[in-house]
Amino acid sequence: MKRQPVNQFSRISILITVALTCSAASTGCTSQQGYASAQSWQRSECNKLLDQSERERCMANASMPYDDYKRESGKAK
Repeated sequence: MKRQPVNQFSRISILITVALTCSAASTGCTSQQGYASAQSWQRSECNKLLDQSERERCMANASMPYDDYKRESGKAK
């Protein structure tokens, strides 16, 4: 099975997880809480990567602080 590039995979998976987490938890889910949940899931996925350099790159992306994420996502709009 071929994996998607880490950067594209990270952003897509975080956005999907945030959306699903917030919609599932209809009460009190902030975007920051959803992002934290997505980060946890992403780190778990990173640990499944066999190549150490890919795993480190994935973990670096999954460790982006929420404020940096918001700034980056704002640039994409």
